[in-house]
Formats: sequence, structure tokens, C-alpha cells
Amino acid sequence: MPEILEVEEARHLIETRALDRTIATVDAPDAWYLKRGLTGEVIGRVLPGRRFTGARRRGKLLLLDTDPGPDDRPGDDAHGPTLGLHLGMTGRVLVDGTAAGEPLLYASNRETPAWHRFTIEFRDGGRLILRDPRRLGAVELDPDESRFGPDAASIDRAALDLGHTSESVDSSIYHAEVSGWLVGAGEPPKSVAITADGVRLLEECGLI
Repeated sequence: MPEILEVEEARHLIETRALDRTIATVDAPDAWYLKRGLTGEVIGRVLPGRRFTGARRRGKLLLLDTDPGPDDRPGDDAHGPTLGLHLGMTGRVLVDGTAAGEPLLYASNRETPAWHRFTIEFRDGGRLILRDPRRLGAVELDPDESRFGPDAASIDRAALDLGHTSESVDSSIYHAEVSGWLVGAGEPPKSVAITADGVRLLEECGLI
């Protein structure tokens, strides 16, 4: 499944090719793919007219910030909603036909329109697509970022060694993320024991 480094490649592709482009339409044909109460009608109403202003990553969740929309009232927050994208096991981001990262080795890389679970079309004619053959990813609006632990890239070796001694569930989330980052950096992962509650929270946070 996509790991942190692959999600980071998706974030970089969005940052370099999809920011500051006005959103024209949103196509979310699969209601099951929209999470935490989100509907196609809502996201199709909220995003058009806005632009992505930043592409962030928290663990394996992509976070796309937007600007205030044309219908926002003066005095509203200086930013719009945040779009959360999770790649699941076989998701891949494409911008204007360019896919993020190397071809997947564990899933089909065919360009099959039925696998386009979420599509944003920009006014300039380009598109951002989340393609997912196995339908295990997710899209949400304004995800609760407080439910995530620290991001792996923000943790130094001293903090890692200190956190490794913790028995908390949060530590389980923390170590699962850090382990993936260390493997990508060519270092062996820390061995940890994750409780059943830890596994449940990892799934809820989109880390596994």
C-alpha cells in the first residue's frame, strides 16, 4: 500500500501542479468514498470557485488548504475548508495526466475511468484525480487534525528514542508513522508492540 514517502510524492505533485488554479467542478460519484458525513452535493457546492493554496501531509493523509470562496462574506476566516485525501491501499494521485511517484507494484496502473473515485476539474481544463482500483481510500472535508500524532518528518532521533519508551496508545501511532519514515530513509524501523486500541486508532487516523 502507499507508504509515507509515496504520499509525500503525491503531496509534492499537487504542490507543484495544482495550487492557485480555480476549481470549476467536483465529481464524487461514489458516496461510500466520502467519509464523516460528507456528500457529493456538499463538496460539489463548497469547492468550486476556490483555489488550493497549500498541500500538506499528516502521516498518510493529504491535506489541501483552500482560499476563501467568492461567496464567503467579508470578515470570514482568511481561508476556506481543507480537503483531506487518503490513498488507501491502491490510491494514486494524478494531475493533468501525470501520476505521482513510480508505478504501483501491488495494483493495476491501467487508466480506467471507473477507478476515478474523486475528480476535481479546474477552469483551465486540467484535472486532479484520485484513482483507486480497490476503492479503499477516502475523501473528507475539514478533517480533525487533532486526532493525529506528530508527523514523522518533524521528529528527531532524540525524540524518537525518548518516545520509544512510552506505553501509550498515542505512542503506538507515533511509532508506526516513524517506522515507515525510517525505512524510507534507509534506517531500520524501531520495533514496537501495538495494542488492540492502538491498531483501532491507527485505522481511524488513516495510518494503516
